[in-house]
Parts: sequence; structure tokens; C-alpha cells
Amino acid sequence: MFRDKYISSVIIITILIIAFLFMFYLFKQPIHETGLNYFKGPYKISFVIDGDTIVIDTGEKVRLIGIDAPEIHHPTLPVQRFGPEAADYLKIFAEKKECMLEFEPGNTSDIHGRLVAYVYVNNILVNAKMLKLGYAYVYTSFHFKRLNEFVAIEKQARESKLGLWK
Repeated sequence: MFRDKYISSVIIITILIIAFLFMFYLFKQPIHETGLNYFKGPYKISFVIDGDTIVIDTGEKVRLIGIDAPEIHHPTLPVQRFGPEAADYLKIFAEKKECMLEFEPGNTSDIHGRLVAYVYVNNILVNAKMLKLGYAYVYTSFHFKRLNEFVAIEKQARESKLGLWK
């Protein structure tokens, strides 16, 4: 009887350990190995650094993929035209709010160690909203899946003379 309980206990503990290891393995997989876009969150946006970079509640910096807002904290450049306005808008729209991050396969961080993602606040794609209102340019130095969509959004903002395009 004791032996049966012992064997049952060992089996249950073994199953729990295997399940734990599987879950650990699953969540530790690099994002690019899935082959699909990967959503993660929700996170709280702790603060906005500038018009294209935020810090989430994990302490990680997140660069909004596909956009480039005018600089306000660059080490070698002065504050650029419309930089403060872009940062202020992003603060009003997103700071202290929950967000979801969407990553592209193979494009999850940049050379500065920041995460690179599409950021959603209240199901609104913040990257596209910054372009639509003229607070940012399309960042074309690297390919990303929404490049053509973002170029069209920027063109519409430019033709409407919004933000940077006034």
C-alpha cells in the first residue's frame, strides 16, 4: 500500500516537473522561431522617452517599429523640429496606459538593445497613429511587413499638411 502511494506520488511529481519544463521551454523560445507575428502583453507604458520610444513596466525600452519621430534626446543632434510635439502627443495618448506588443519574426530588437514592436493601446496601432497625425516619418532603413501601409499613411498626412508636414 505504501509502495503504491509512493509510486503514484513520484509519477505525479514527474508529470508536474515535465509540465513545468515544457512551459519554461515554450515561453523562453526566441520570438523569431515561431515564423508568425507574436503578441505579448498586456504591459503598462511607464513613460515615453520621445515620439518613437517608450518604456514598459518591465523596464524594457520599446522602439516603435517602422516610424522615426524627430529627435529630442539625441547625443549629437539638437532638438529637432516637431520633436517635443511628437513626444508630448505620445505621452498624452499612451503613457500610463496598458499596451500590447506585436513582434515580427527575426526583428525583435535593435542594435541598442531595445525591443522593436508594433504597439497597441486600446486596440489602436500607435505606430500608425503617429504617422497619420504627422508626428513621425516612415523609417525605411529596415524592412518591416507594414512598410507599404505606413508609406501610404505618411503620404496622406503629408498631403493633408498635418504635423511635420505643415
